[in-house]
Amino acid sequence: MVTFEEEKQEEHLTKLRRKEEEDTVKLLSEKYRLPYADLSTIPVNVDALALVHEAEARAGEMAVIQKSGKRLEVALRNPDQPKTKAILEDLERQRYTADLFLVSAACLEMVWVAYANIARRARAITGEVGPTITS
Repeated sequence: MVTFEEEKQEEHLTKLRRKEEEDTVKLLSEKYRLPYADLSTIPVNVDALALVHEAEARAGEMAVIQKSGKRLEVALRNPDQPKTKAILEDLERQRYTADLFLVSAACLEMVWVAYANIARRARAITGEVGPTITS
């Protein structure tokens, strides 16, 4: 049986691991010369997120988090990963310019949850659109 003290210790360890991961990404951001971002404090624009399909974003370990005209903010784990490069090149071909931010895997997981909002929005739109009858 798990005691209250064990639960408290596990919660503390989880927080420590999360902090360690964020600290590691901060160090890597210096290596890649990219700004670090903590996505737990940054809102995600669902319309921006929809620019890259979820499966592709997960494969590239990245997400488009903001969009203003043709300017994007892109959160990613590794700018050198081939799949990430391919997605960024595709966005460039669509005439987007991207500001890149290095983020942790945990932050990306939080953002990818927002893809469910895209699916809900699509179902709501589909459900509201019906046939028009004219005489």
